[in-house]
Amino acid sequence: MKERILISINLVVLLVFLGFSYVAFTIATKKDAPKVIQQTIIESVTVNDTLTISAVGDCTLGSDPRYLVHDSFIKLTERNNHDYGMYFRGVQSVFAKDDLTIANLENTFTDATERANKTFTFKAPPSYGQILSLGSVEVVNLANNHTYDFLEQGYKDTLKTLDDLGISYFGEDIIKIMEVKGVKIGMIGYYSLYNKNIKEDLDKGLTALKKSNVDLILVTFHWGIETHYRPQESQRELAKYAIDNGADLIIGHHPHRVQGLETYKGKHIVYSLGNFSFGGHVNPKDKDSFIVQMVYKLKNSKIEDAQIKIIPVSISSKKNVNDFQPQILEGKEKDRVLKKILDLSYNFEYQDE
Repeated sequence: MKERILISINLVVLLVFLGFSYVAFTIATKKDAPKVIQQTIIESVTVNDTLTISAVGDCTLGSDPRYLVHDSFIKLTERNNHDYGMYFRGVQSVFAKDDLTIANLENTFTDATERANKTFTFKAPPSYGQILSLGSVEVVNLANNHTYDFLEQGYKDTLKTLDDLGISYFGEDIIKIMEVKGVKIGMIGYYSLYNKNIKEDLDKGLTALKKSNVDLILVTFHWGIETHYRPQESQRELAKYAIDNGADLIIGHHPHRVQGLETYKGKHIVYSLGNFSFGGHVNPKDKDSFIVQMVYKLKNSKIEDAQIKIIPVSISSKKNVNDFQPQILEGKEKDRVLKKILDLSYNFEYQDE
């Protein structure tokens, strides 16, 4: 996001300023009383303006402490004197210029040692959360299979880290509503792999968002089969169900591979963004990824039109190892990844700039 003056106010009452106000608040759908966090950014807005939202895939900004090999995320950070700004430096031409950047966070920020009984558990010290703030990431999704890698303590520590840094978040039990340039954006995420009641849970979240009179509803799904390049038919059906019931944009992740897009009733479905800054593997075979952007044309803070952009990236600046530093692709490599994504897509027309 562009550099701005940020004033954080923990109030329920909205303060009104001259110029443009940016308001964010969360609704904890499984609690009796909602937690309200209000932030105000002062910025002038023209009558005819644009709102740009960027989204990226799996960000594992840490390591499994049982496998701290030489090329692991933690060891690389230590060798670089904890230069937290290096990881998203290669994508600042996008992140620093948009209005909102959303990432799927797949690690905990904690010093807790008690872990879940599973194959991989990812964590980093709380100071590593600065990777997000220095990288111009404003919002993270927490609805995935690594949120509780270090149990309840790890989850609480992660939330505190994000709160301390001013990073917003959403998940299955937290709806995030942010007002940017006068547009109210509602966000909710679901870890849907083993959820037999996913449609019931989705209905509750969408109903809450519609009651809040938001202008845009973004739903993320952590779904699919790892290493697969195409979604299951059940995923396609669920995405369309979400749109039928009010969602405006669907963002998917989990397969660790890019998958295609689909347009349904004028709304876009991104089945998988793939990895992004992925500390879960020191040298994955497939390093292709992309940033998806929605650019909304506004008139008096009302959406007049929407355009989708696909920005191909590599998850590493090096070919023979993963340095966890995504780079925007150009030339033949850009064309190759874009063609790959479009070939995997359904009912989706795209004109590259």
